[in-house]
Amino acid sequence: MTVFEVTYRGVNGNEVIELESIEGHVDYEEVKRNIYCSTRGCDCRMAYVPRGIKVAHFRKWRGDEHSLDCEHYVDTEGGNQRRRRLGINSSRLRTDHKKGIMSDMYKKYTESDDDKEARRERERENRRNRTNKRVEKSQEPLEEIVNKPTTDNGGEVLLEGERNPSVPRNYSIIHVNRTQLDSTIALIDKIIDVKNDFDNPNEKRSVITLTDINQTMTFRIILDPVFFAQSSLNIDSALKGVEQRAANGGNMVLGAVGQVIERENELCISVFEQDALSINGKPVFVYLLNVG
Repeated sequence: MTVFEVTYRGVNGNEVIELESIEGHVDYEEVKRNIYCSTRGCDCRMAYVPRGIKVAHFRKWRGDEHSLDCEHYVDTEGGNQRRRRLGINSSRLRTDHKKGIMSDMYKKYTESDDDKEARRERERENRRNRTNKRVEKSQEPLEEIVNKPTTDNGGEVLLEGERNPSVPRNYSIIHVNRTQLDSTIALIDKIIDVKNDFDNPNEKRSVITLTDINQTMTFRIILDPVFFAQSSLNIDSALKGVEQRAANGGNMVLGAVGQVIERENELCISVFEQDALSINGKPVFVYLLNVG
């Protein structure tokens, strides 16, 4: 059963938190660590899972359970097979897949209130009355090789017919966290600043700074010399145009697919090629051409 609201147990008392408003809470980081089932008499701790490949939702905290008389209590049935990881492969994402991810994320990021409500109602309907499944520990585990996405040259090239590995989607910089360090993710949020350093032709660098919708924090997208070595020769002129538009207050939403790294004690994303960047849902050059 879908849970649409929870109770935040704060130092100053309790507060009802709705699924659609939790990310806009001024104390989001504190709230998401202290939420519980809102049903009277149920002390089940809850967790918030941001929208990514799947829709945003509340779920039970691992190991917790709703009380038997709670409206959100659901019988659990067996059926899921255990899995044993034998190893990890990294496969390079195809260009069309990266473009598709960023385009889809931009559409959802900028959708109208009516479209958003219609989509959420479809999502709610799909999730209603689902039965939880538990892993059958008595069964032999399914052995598998996990295929993780990457955008650098160290990954294996996918053969024709092979599917791109799934990419975690982050619809706000507030969701990027240390558990994602060294992994490849997709991210979208608003550009507030661009700094280009092109003085040394062999050491070109750019830093694109993003902010969240409530402007509570910032996050950097790093373009190191490897990005420029693997991109078109005139990408630096395009980035100069983006820098100028940012300085003039242009409304730009950046989509990026890259690796989460740590630099100067802060999490960032390193992007390796220009096809892993988009502005307002378009490749950088297409965006600049459209805005003139």
